[in-house]
Amino acid sequence: MRDPEGRNYYVTAKIGEKEMIAFLFAHNYRQPIMIIAMIVAIIWPIMTIVRQDGSLWYAIAVVVIVFFALPYSTWSRGRKTIRDNEAYANTFYYMFDEWGLHLELGDSAVDQEWSKINKCMFLKSVTVLYTGRNNAFLIPTEAMGSRAEEINAFIKENRSKK
Repeated sequence: MRDPEGRNYYVTAKIGEKEMIAFLFAHNYRQPIMIIAMIVAIIWPIMTIVRQDGSLWYAIAVVVIVFFALPYSTWSRGRKTIRDNEAYANTFYYMFDEWGLHLELGDSAVDQEWSKINKCMFLKSVTVLYTGRNNAFLIPTEAMGSRAEEINAFIKENRSKK
């Protein structure tokens, strides 16, 4: 791992199902198409009942898909990702400093400047740092321990400097 620049934090973590599933749900259900689908799945059955329209079965099908099938699919995809991707069996070594994020995983290392971090999400179980539309670093909150708030504040501070 490269030498830190200025203030820095080290985090050693294993990414598990809980973190992956939390990330996938937050990522998928904040997409505009999913927000529209949820609104339609709520409003369509209500409007069908109020208007006594004959297409209630179509509305029920949309409700089942949006509120049951898609969440189940997201949950099972998160479990499958952790189970099938060998990288998640290893320990991730993160170092945050004033330059950016440094990650070591096995023999590989990645250095990412703060200016290349497009977006941050701070969830209960995981902090997500996006480097692209669908590329992100996951940092489990549990691995940050008692310093989670301090590290997340450091990330916000350095991310806003870009």
